[in-house]
Amino acid sequence: MQLHVFLHAKSVMFCLPLQEQCQTLTSQLQDAKAKLAAEKEVSKNTKRRAEFLDGELQQLRMQLETLSLSYDQAQQRNSKQEVK
Repeated sequence: MQLHVFLHAKSVMFCLPLQEQCQTLTSQLQDAKAKLAAEKEVSKNTKRRAEFLDGELQQLRMQLETLSLSYDQAQQRNSKQEVK
């Protein structure tokens, strides 16, 4: 009986550090999952922001082209008036 108790006590002592290691690793895994989720959210927000800014850039390009065409047309009208 004493031998069995001793072996059982020894195996519990052996498992205790293993159990602590498992708890530590589980905690680290949960932290890593939380960090990954946060990074994914940041990445998703960054992608949305980049898409929004790309749309604004395209609108500005179109406005610049329109302004450039208007300027060219105004110059042509001025040139024709100077010739007369």
